[in-house]
Amino acid sequence: MKKILQDLSQTFGPSGKEEEVLNKVRGYFKRAGLEVKTDKLGDIWGIRRGKSNKILMIEAHMDEIALMVSGFEGRGFLRFTNIGGFDHKIFPGLEVMVHGKKKLHGIITSIPPHLQTGDSKVAWKKDELLVDTGLADEIIRAQVCIGDYISLPKNFIELKNSRVAGTSFDNRIGVTLLCDIAQRLKKQPEFTVVFASTFGEEVGLRGGIVSSYNISPDLGICFDGSFGDFPGQKDTSTKLGGGPIISIGPAYHPILVEVLKATAKKSKIKIQEEIEPRPGGTHAGMIQLSKTGVGVAGISVPLRSMHTCV
Repeated sequence: MKKILQDLSQTFGPSGKEEEVLNKVRGYFKRAGLEVKTDKLGDIWGIRRGKSNKILMIEAHMDEIALMVSGFEGRGFLRFTNIGGFDHKIFPGLEVMVHGKKKLHGIITSIPPHLQTGDSKVAWKKDELLVDTGLADEIIRAQVCIGDYISLPKNFIELKNSRVAGTSFDNRIGVTLLCDIAQRLKKQPEFTVVFASTFGEEVGLRGGIVSSYNISPDLGICFDGSFGDFPGQKDTSTKLGGGPIISIGPAYHPILVEVLKATAKKSKIKIQEEIEPRPGGTHAGMIQLSKTGVGVAGISVPLRSMHTCV
């Protein structure tokens, strides 16, 4: 499974441009012997036909957050906006890749601390940061267009205790689980299982709506990343090494939740519970509302700062 995560997390696939990831997932689904389908907007489904027409959809979004070129500042500098949610405090000094007519390296820059005015402890605003490509203005304008994507570094680092760190783990870890389970599901199940790798979650929970409407599942399970333990973090009780996280709340069908908990107990799998009084920022809430309604459960992998997982 680690090799699949490394492969998928190092593949470029921001919201609205998930084709490279989709093609990787297609390969994993085909090697698992699944029937593969796609829709008009960029979801991909791997189908294992069961003995009945009842359908379980297991879903994970494959898009990642990214940046986009929004303007030219001259002297090789680019203005940018974000696709999906970012913490702008991490930006200064960050190496990036501009996906123009050809890939160009850049670095996000700001006014040096020595030349700043005002309160230097206040984080930079997004419009005070630029991407420096080091190129002449006429060259950068010939190579880059407004709307071109900018990606973050694609690193995959093996840590101690069988842990790994990298970018895009939200939610390539979920898609990795889809591919891994698909490979393990050799026998014909009692019901049809559809593995749905979906688009556009980071920009408005889009792919889960389209997939669940097209598939019309009877039950759904949504895989995503959630929060692991971190020094000084007081608002979460979930942690790395504590097992998968099962969501509890109005968006999650109580009977399905209890079935998952009982299955974990029978299989001696440690689990954690996360309370979500309101539907969280995943596709689970959208799947629940598809057509006449779908009983749905949410299972998450704990991540530290959305980068490190077991």
